[in-house]
Amino acid sequence: MKTKLLILQFLLAPLFGFSQQYFGTSTYGDLGIDIVFSTAMDSNGTIFSTGLYQNTLTIGPDTITIAGGNADGYVAIHDNNGDPVGVLGFGGGFDDVVIDVAIDANDNLYLTGYFQGALAANPFDADPGPGVFPLLQPAPGLSRDIFVIKLDSNQEFVWAKQVSNPFGFGPINEDAQTIEVDSAGNVYIGGSFLLADFDPDPAVDNTIFSADSSTPDGFLLKLDTDGNFVWVKTYEGAGGIVEVEDIELDANEDILVTGRFRNQVDLDPGAGVDNYTTNGSDDIFVSKVDNDGNYIWGQVFGGSGLELANVITEIDSEIYVGGTVSGTVDLDPSVGDNTITTNGTSDAFYSKFDTDGNYLMSYVTGGEGNADLEDVYSIVQAPNGDLFISGSFIGTSDFDAGPGMASGTSNGVGDNFTVHQAADGSYKNHWFVGGSGSENNPHNVFNMAGELLAIGSFRDMVDMDPFAGEDIFTAVASIDSYVSRYFPFVVSNDQCAGAITVACGDVIAGETIFDTDSGGNPAPDEFFSYTGNGSLELVTVSLCNNTDYDSVIRIYDDCDLMNEIAMDNDACGLQSEVQFLSDGASTYYIMIEGNDMESGNFSMEITCQELPDNDFCSGALPITCGETLTGSTATATLDTSPVCTQDITAPGVWYVFEDTSGFTTDYTLSLCDGGTTYDSKLTVYSGDCGALVCEVDNDDACGLQSEVSFQGDGSTTYYILVHGFGTNTGDFSLNLECTLLPPPNDMIENSIDVDEIGFPYTDPGVVMQAATTEAGTPAGCDNAGVLGVWYNFVPTQGGTATALVTTPAGFTSVTFYTAPDENAVETDLALVDYFDNQCAPGADASIPVTAGQAYYVYVANTGGPTDIVIDGDFFLGTQDVTMNNFAMYPNPTTGTVTIETATTQPIDGVAIYTLLGQKVLQQTATQAKTTLDVSTLAAGTYLVQITVQGETSMRKLVKQ
Repeated sequence: MKTKLLILQFLLAPLFGFSQQYFGTSTYGDLGIDIVFSTAMDSNGTIFSTGLYQNTLTIGPDTITIAGGNADGYVAIHDNNGDPVGVLGFGGGFDDVVIDVAIDANDNLYLTGYFQGALAANPFDADPGPGVFPLLQPAPGLSRDIFVIKLDSNQEFVWAKQVSNPFGFGPINEDAQTIEVDSAGNVYIGGSFLLADFDPDPAVDNTIFSADSSTPDGFLLKLDTDGNFVWVKTYEGAGGIVEVEDIELDANEDILVTGRFRNQVDLDPGAGVDNYTTNGSDDIFVSKVDNDGNYIWGQVFGGSGLELANVITEIDSEIYVGGTVSGTVDLDPSVGDNTITTNGTSDAFYSKFDTDGNYLMSYVTGGEGNADLEDVYSIVQAPNGDLFISGSFIGTSDFDAGPGMASGTSNGVGDNFTVHQAADGSYKNHWFVGGSGSENNPHNVFNMAGELLAIGSFRDMVDMDPFAGEDIFTAVASIDSYVSRYFPFVVSNDQCAGAITVACGDVIAGETIFDTDSGGNPAPDEFFSYTGNGSLELVTVSLCNNTDYDSVIRIYDDCDLMNEIAMDNDACGLQSEVQFLSDGASTYYIMIEGNDMESGNFSMEITCQELPDNDFCSGALPITCGETLTGSTATATLDTSPVCTQDITAPGVWYVFEDTSGFTTDYTLSLCDGGTTYDSKLTVYSGDCGALVCEVDNDDACGLQSEVSFQGDGSTTYYILVHGFGTNTGDFSLNLECTLLPPPNDMIENSIDVDEIGFPYTDPGVVMQAATTEAGTPAGCDNAGVLGVWYNFVPTQGGTATALVTTPAGFTSVTFYTAPDENAVETDLALVDYFDNQCAPGADASIPVTAGQAYYVYVANTGGPTDIVIDGDFFLGTQDVTMNNFAMYPNPTTGTVTIETATTQPIDGVAIYTLLGQKVLQQTATQAKTTLDVSTLAAGTYLVQITVQGETSMRKLVKQ
C-alpha cells in the first residue's frame, strides 16, 4: 500500500478527554520539486517517508544533493512527533525515485522504486551510507529499471537487487509501485513490465515478456529475506495496460492486490484463466493470492471513463480499495448495482469487500472541479477503530456520504482532505489543507501517542492548521512536502458530565493518559454512561483484554459520585472487571481510572445478560395456593442467600407466597409434575429479603426434582428460591398446594370432652372449612360425607343442652347423638329424637339430657370459620356466664403466655386442657395479669380456661 502503518508497540489514541488540537507542521524542500509518496513507522515510532527531490534536500542535520539527472530518490526520517531527524539519498547519473517503503518485525527497511543509467562512471548507488553499491542498466538506452534495497534498523546497507531488461536494446521500462514484507522477512514487490529478468541473480535468467510484447503487464515478485528469487507471477493483458498499483498482506499473510487495466486482464497469475474486459478506458481490479502466488479470487469494476486504484488495505478482516472514478460507474462488481455519477470529471472513492471478495459498500466524495484528479490516497484505522481517509479534491464536496451534509470547498486547484468515519463508514468529521495550487499524495499515520501525523506535498502558500487557528507555510520551490501533527478527535469525557454513552456489545478503545483526576484514586480517569433497555440486566464492564496498565473500574448512580454501586481492582491480573445490576431504566456512570496514580490505554468491553424479573429476592414473583407457574433459571445469576442444608451452587429465581388466611396450613411446593428439565433444588425462607430465615429445602425428592412440605400459621410471608444441583439450570414447573390444618376434633376419636372443661364451652375460631369427610353412619342421621367436628359430654344431672354456630357459612348443621360411652365410634351413635334436633341444616340445636348419659355433638359449617358454643343447665348452673374481655399473648408461643383482663378485676385461676379434655396445667392468680410457663408442653393446640370472679371463658392456644 502507498501508506504503511506498522504498529508493533502502540499506545492507544487519546480518543477521549481532548478536543481537536493542532500541534504544528514540519516542511522540507529546497529549489525544485520535493514530493513524498509513501510512509511507514517502525516499532520505535520513527517515521520513514519516500519520494523524489531535485537539487538539494535538507532534513534535520542532513543535506543530500542529487548525483545527476532530473531527480533522485530520498527517505526522510522524522521522530514520532513529526520532527525532522535526517534524510537518506539514493541516486546516480539519471532519474532515480524511491517510491515505497516497508518495515519488518526487526525494523529492517525495504525500499523499492526505479533507477536509470548504464554509465559505470556514475551508477545508481543503492547504499545511502559512505559505501557504494552500484546498480547499472544492462540496456544502453535510457529506461527505468527496478531496485529493491534492504537496510538494517540503523539504516545501514544490507543488500540491493535489481529487475532489468537483460537484452540491451530499447527504452523498455520496468516499474515498481509497491513493496511489502511478511513475518518471515520475505519481500513482495508489485508493478508493471514489458520485458524483464525477474531473478536478481546474474547467473540465472528468468526473463519474461508481456503478453503482447508491446504493452506492459502487471507483476508480483517474491524474494526471500536475503533478496533471492522465490517466484514471480504476472497479470497479463494483451493489447492494453495492466499495472499493479498496491499490495497488502492480510491477517493470514495472503496477498491483496489492486491495480488498473485497459482492454483486458487475466487475474489468475497461475496456469488458470480468469479474464475480464474493461467497460471503457481504465478499470480497477482487486484480487487475492496466497503467499505461494496461487490465485484465490478476483473482482473488477469501472465505467466508461478512467478509474485508478491507489491503495488497498485490510482493516478488521475487511478489504478497502481507494482511488479515482470517473463519469457513471457501477461500483458493485457482483450482480448487484451501486451506480454513481461523479460531480466533476473524477471523484475520490473507496470500496469495501469482505475477505472472500464479496462487495459490501462504497464511499464517494468529490467536487465539480476538473483541473486535477480527485482521489483517495490513504486509508488507515485509528486505535479506536475509526477510519481516516485522505485524498485530494477540487471544488465543493459533501464529505458525508450519508443523509447528512458536510460540505467543504477547496482553496485552489486541489486540496488535501481527511475524512474521519466510524468503523461502519458513518461520517464523523472532515478537514482539509490547501492553497492556490495543487496539493497531492496525502496520507496519515497515528503516532505512539495516538496523534495523527498528516503527510503530503503542497505548492505555494498553505495554512497547515486544519482547525480554527492559522499556520501559514510557503513552498520554497514548486513543490515541497509537509508533516503535520494534531489530535483529531472531538470527544470529551474527562468529566462525568461528558460521559460517553455505551451499550451492550460495545468494545471501546481509549486511554486515561491525558485525563484529569475526578475522584476515587489519585489517578486520571474518564467516564462512560450506561442506560438499560427496559429489562433487568446484569451488566459486565471488563478491561481484561488489551489494557496495558493497572486499572480500576467504579460504577456510580449519579455524576455527583457520592454513591459507588460497584468497584473492582485487578479481577484479571492487573486489569479490572466489574458487574452491576441495571434496573432497565436508570443511568449508571462508569469511571475508568488506575490503581494509585497509574494511567494508560484500555479496551473496555460491555456485555449484558438479560435477567429474569425474579432473578433477585427483591423482584420475587407472587405465587398463590393451587397455582402452577413455569419459568427458567437458564439466564439467572447465582444467589448468595443463606444456606440451609442444601448448598446454593447454581443460578436461581425467586417467588414469594404471602398467606393471610390466619389459619394453620400445610404447604407443598413441588417441581415434580414433569415440567422441570434439570436437576433442581428448592429452598424456602421466611423473614424478608434483607434478613432471610431458613425454613426448609430439598434436593431430589422425586428423582432429580425437588419438593418440600412445611406448615405455617397463615400470617407469614415465604420466599422461595428455585435453583439447581451443581451448576445445573433449565426450565421448571413450580406448583404450590395449600391444605388447611383440620381442627383437632375433626375425627370422632379426637372429640373434645366438654364436661371435662366446663360449661358454657366456646370453641373459638374453628377452621370448619378444613374439616374432613366423615365415614361413619350414626343411626337416625347418617353424616357420611359431611365435613364437621365432634364434641362429647356426660351431664351430671338432667336438663337441656344447646349447641350453636355463631357464624354460619356454607352448609351448616348441628346434631346431637346418644352414645354408650365417651369412647364411641360413629356406628355406636343414635340421633336424639327431639323437635329441636332434626337431621337437617341449621345453625343451632337443643335436646333434653339425662344424667349419666353420654352425648356427642356433630357440627358442620363448610363455608368458613366460626365459634362453636355448647351450653347446658345441668353442670355449672344458669348463673355461669362467659367472660370474653381478656387478652392472651403471644399466641402461638414457644415458652410463656401472658393473660390480661380488660378490667382491674383479678384473675382467679387459669387451667390448660388438651383438646381431648385432659388438664395439663393449672395456676391461681391474684392480679389482673398473669404469665404461665408452657415451655414443657408438647407442641400442639390447647384450650385455656380463664376464671374471673366466677365467670369463665375459653381460648385456644397454639404451642410451637
